[in-house]
Amino acid sequence: MQHLIEENKIYTTKNVKSFQSLIDHLLQFLENRQFKEAEKIALIIIKKYPQHQFTWKCLGAILQQTGRLSQAITATQKAIILSKKDHEAYYNLGLMFQEIGKKQRG
Repeated sequence: MQHLIEENKIYTTKNVKSFQSLIDHLLQFLENRQFKEAEKIALIIIKKYPQHQFTWKCLGAILQQTGRLSQAITATQKAIILSKKDHEAYYNLGLMFQEIGKKQRG
């Protein structure tokens, strides 16, 4: 079972009260740039709700911010597959490809 530690609290998929509380924690960690913790929550959500498009988009952003562009692209592409009308996900994907291009030229 996956665990998440935050300020001496341990969250598991069994004791988190609701799906919304997971999303709230994910967003809080993202806003505070606590990417390691945000990634853990995103993976818990995806394991339980693999079709949750917003979480895939968040995971893509987390992976991009932590320098894992290949994985970020994969997660963002999954978000786009789940919601083809999410223009922000397309934009994020474009930024990721642009960043890869700069690294390859650099």
